[in-house]
Amino acid sequence: MKELLQYGVLIMKNIEIKGEGIVLRDITEKEAQDVYFWYSDSKDYKHATGINSGLCLQEFYDLWREAVIKKDEFFLSIFIEHSNKCLGFIKGEIVRDGSLSVYISAFAVDKKFRRKKIGTKALSSLLKFIKTELGCSNVFVTVYLENHTGINFWFNNGFNFVKKISKKGLKDNTVILAVFMKREL
Repeated sequence: MKELLQYGVLIMKNIEIKGEGIVLRDITEKEAQDVYFWYSDSKDYKHATGINSGLCLQEFYDLWREAVIKKDEFFLSIFIEHSNKCLGFIKGEIVRDGSLSVYISAFAVDKKFRRKKIGTKALSSLLKFIKTELGCSNVFVTVYLENHTGINFWFNNGFNFVKKISKKGLKDNTVILAVFMKREL
């Protein structure tokens, strides 16, 4: 994505996680176009990205750059092993609050590839890495209350309800009702 190059040099973390036929790795310039599309399509991906109205290129770049520069954040693309097609992404951060925890802030699978266990396998690979390589004990996620499919996805992957919360939208500051969920590793 040539447009992103004009904003500066990126420092990549070289994260690559393999498991269950899935590969998770740092989002590169090549995958950025797909991920930017998902962030700009608020109709189909607002629940996955937390953005009610699509992002412009500069706003997406700022999000990407922040995840790349901050040592405790990650922004990973999802692939099927031996494929070059980016099928989704996972964004999050390591939280140091006495013990190490991870907060997943965005998780999307391209709508053409949903209901094929790609998200479940990607999450499983990430959770295994978080536990074995980072020693994290808890993973947290916030899901829009109206996103019944998303809530079911997280429940089916071992996450439990912690509490209902009000959360401001990432871009437009509208108040959103959400469910805060946790999984112990």
